Amino acid sequence: MIAAFSTKDTDHPLRTWSKSSEEGSEYYFELRTDIGTNKPIILTKKLLRGEEVHIKGESGFKIEAVLRARLSPITKNKIYDYVSHTSIVNPYAFLVFQTDEGKVTFDRRTT
Repeated sequence: MIAAFSTKDTDHPLRTWSKSSEEGSEYYFELRTDIGTNKPIILTKKLLRGEEVHIKGESGFKIEAVLRARLSPITKNKIYDYVSHTSIVNPYAFLVFQTDEGKVTFDRRTT
């Protein structure tokens, strides 16, 4: 859902970093979504090495999206609740919600 909103509302692509423990390599992608078919359009695919690496651990996944919105206090609270609930059901996730007013971090990573 976030990929569709990011594609529709901004000029910014969805950015992802992915690293598996089996392969040990980290890949970076810039994506857009074809709204008509709901399929990804890969703009950039790159194997990262050395200082380019974003994921410090053995494995992981990072996604970054830019969304444009005017948030009323009620809407903002609903988004905070959604991100908070998402962090509860995903105990290995580290979630960050950033607005013009600042950043809220939900860190429930467990081992």
